[in-house]
Amino acid sequence: YSRGTGYLLSNLSPMLMLAIDIILLIRYRKNMDCRVKSAFWMYMVAPIIAIIIQSFTYGIQFIIFATVGAAVYMFSVIVQNQNEKYEKQQKENSRIETELMMASSIQADMLPNIYPAFPERKEFDIYATMNPAKEVGGDFYDFFLVDDDHLCMVMADVSGKGVPAALFMMASKIILANNAMMGKSPAEILTDTNAAICSNNREEMFVTVWLGILELSTGKLVAANAGHEFPALCKPNGKFELIKDKHGFVIGGMDGIKYKEYEMTLEPGTKLFLYTDGVPEATNSDQELFGTERMIEALNVDPSAHPSGILSRVSQGVDAFMREAAQFDDLTMLCLEYSGADAAGSDERVFKTEANTSKLPDVLAFIDELLEENDCPPKAQMQIDVSVEELFVNIARYAYPGGDGWAEIHARVTPEKAEITIVDEGVPYDPLANPDPDLTLSSEERQIGGLGVYMVKKQMDNVTYEYSDGKNALTVIKNFYTV
Repeated sequence: YSRGTGYLLSNLSPMLMLAIDIILLIRYRKNMDCRVKSAFWMYMVAPIIAIIIQSFTYGIQFIIFATVGAAVYMFSVIVQNQNEKYEKQQKENSRIETELMMASSIQADMLPNIYPAFPERKEFDIYATMNPAKEVGGDFYDFFLVDDDHLCMVMADVSGKGVPAALFMMASKIILANNAMMGKSPAEILTDTNAAICSNNREEMFVTVWLGILELSTGKLVAANAGHEFPALCKPNGKFELIKDKHGFVIGGMDGIKYKEYEMTLEPGTKLFLYTDGVPEATNSDQELFGTERMIEALNVDPSAHPSGILSRVSQGVDAFMREAAQFDDLTMLCLEYSGADAAGSDERVFKTEANTSKLPDVLAFIDELLEENDCPPKAQMQIDVSVEELFVNIARYAYPGGDGWAEIHARVTPEKAEITIVDEGVPYDPLANPDPDLTLSSEERQIGGLGVYMVKKQMDNVTYEYSDGKNALTVIKNFYTV
């Protein structure tokens, strides 16, 4: 073995690579972990030491062993460092996901979500839903009694999505509610809310708002619109139509804006539908918009339905239109049904709900409250609860084979008796037309079905059925003194 004149040149390539590594290390040293930095230095210094030793020895290429060994050590440190970063990132992602879930829960709790919202008020019924496109959203609705005779309703859509929109949404909701509770008119509420938001809005976010105050004793609705979608109205025995009201500028868009309001009178039986742009702007995989025309068609599938049923049909229409396409925007809707002041003066109490077995506890709570107010004997209360449960579950399971429906419970309770009528618009069916089951036969010989209705007839003092105007109505009467 002998070294030629080109021996030093054979080390030129490693030296150039080392020089480049040194430059990179110096340039990005602040972004490197200490262990990676030390491994990098070892990778650069080891070949230099090997070259120096190699210059005094013959026959052994130390640079090869030094380079390979240092490289293996450096890459093992890098892999370990990346694994630790990945685990740390996974923990961080899990923490963020948990916080987003908590934020979503807090946001949902900020909105009215217990129904019936005002079971003691017979003049109106109201229902609303909010389905955010992300964990948290910028849409919101609100409704509350300003006083005993005025109901305030709000439908709003904040610019943007996600956490920033959710924070802006909560601030906007609080400011609107505070102004409304001071007894201001809708125009004054929007004007003062806009001034408050514009005074400290460095992010230049904005919110569209429809706000209305309904006088329950007269049906007079005073409303103002700050750049929001047109509401839809359904008059008694009519169909939903858009109300093309006057728009003001969005809240937070410009300081000093004065908003105008308008009035309309709701007749008993009128329904009002409010929504955000996520409904008409829902997009399918062909980039086609759902649009207001399809929305009105969905509303008019059954305009006489309970407010919850109205929203359910619109939601089903949007889902069927979008198919597999991802939800792009928040979907928020509200429906009010105005029954009129005369309903408040009646001794009859009415509870309207989805015909779903999950709503049974709400139905029984409604019935039990009335029975307990009138000191109903415990045995009679138990018999009434069992009978109502049987009838409501039958409606929930069999009245609407094609989809969702509703049930309406009319209750008139005195200290002497309870008269309860359950109404639905499902398949026409008279359960009293069937003969009573023959209890002398064994369960194998007896025809299936009929035992529940038979039990109701035995426990109640009077049971009648009527089908009128497309509605089933089954009435049960229980005299307390017969217990």
